[in-house]
Amino acid sequence: MTPDTPVRSAFTQALGLGMDALTKGRLGEAGEQALRAVHLDPQSEEAWLLLAAAVPPQDRAPFLQHVLQIHPESGSARQALAELAHERQGVPAAGGGTSLPPLEEILAGLAAAEQKTAPRKTAAVKSATAKAERKNRLGGKGLRWAAALLSVSCLLALSVTAFAGVVTYAQEVPVVARVIRESSVIPPTFTPSFTPSITASFTPTYTSTFTPTPTYTATNTLPPTNTPIPDAYIIPGAGGERWIDIDISSQSLTAYEGSTPVRTFIVSTGTAAHPTVLGRYRIYVKLRYDLMVGPGYYLPNVPYTMYFYQGYAIHGTYWHHNFGTPMSHGCVNMYTPDAEWMFYFASVGTLVNVHW
Repeated sequence: MTPDTPVRSAFTQALGLGMDALTKGRLGEAGEQALRAVHLDPQSEEAWLLLAAAVPPQDRAPFLQHVLQIHPESGSARQALAELAHERQGVPAAGGGTSLPPLEEILAGLAAAEQKTAPRKTAAVKSATAKAERKNRLGGKGLRWAAALLSVSCLLALSVTAFAGVVTYAQEVPVVARVIRESSVIPPTFTPSFTPSITASFTPTYTSTFTPTPTYTATNTLPPTNTPIPDAYIIPGAGGERWIDIDISSQSLTAYEGSTPVRTFIVSTGTAAHPTVLGRYRIYVKLRYDLMVGPGYYLPNVPYTMYFYQGYAIHGTYWHHNFGTPMSHGCVNMYTPDAEWMFYFASVGTLVNVHW
């Protein structure tokens, strides 16, 4: 750590706080922080530009001329002076501003402070200070990055004054802050160390919309081991169990609990060429989605499917809405919301009674 590290840290803190105050229209605070920064580093172009931005427009010229004395290459100060000279022709000076001392008084104070502290400086401290200043002016990324933004911000503030004409200084300040905030590539609030740390914003990665994938493929040639045998001796609703009654003549399906009907739905059973099987069966598999393939049809993602005999099932239907009329190859077609209700009403083993 170099001997002037605490001074440099205090300087960057003052510069950052002053810039933050300027963008928020707090000119008095901006001026105080600018004075603090100037006392800590009298050769800083950025500190003097901040000080110029904090004083009333009619008082800026001496400060900008002083910037050119210590930094003849300062394009910001040169352009601001040119605009001030152009706009002052025939325009009365605006009132208001901060209560900062004039340039001569500030420079006198700097000279006195320098004479007071000079005897205490050693050769090593001077060498380290000069080295740190060269680094910040020529290659130091942190301060140069902040200085560039500050120069642009001060120039924007001076430019707004030029275009404002006879608008009072107090009215300009919100405009200055807005322009700086909108044009700045970083937030106007600075940390005490004034070290910019750019962190990439989190970008959420969205997964694709869920596409149901068939978990079971049912065909008309299911393995014999999965084929339940019709049982004519099953007594529907014995012991108050849930069961399903399908009436082909009325194209209806009724859900029962014991002997009590719970809900009745209009369905579409098999056509005359592909009739629905008659008898009493039990549901042996339930699939949220299934692929159904047969002669003349290919139906992916058939919803809420419940097989009760070979390839015969109760399921939802998205390819027609002609319920109440035989339409299927033997299955029991239901309106999809009705099939969903049945899917959660029944379970594997639920009795299905099919009759005319």
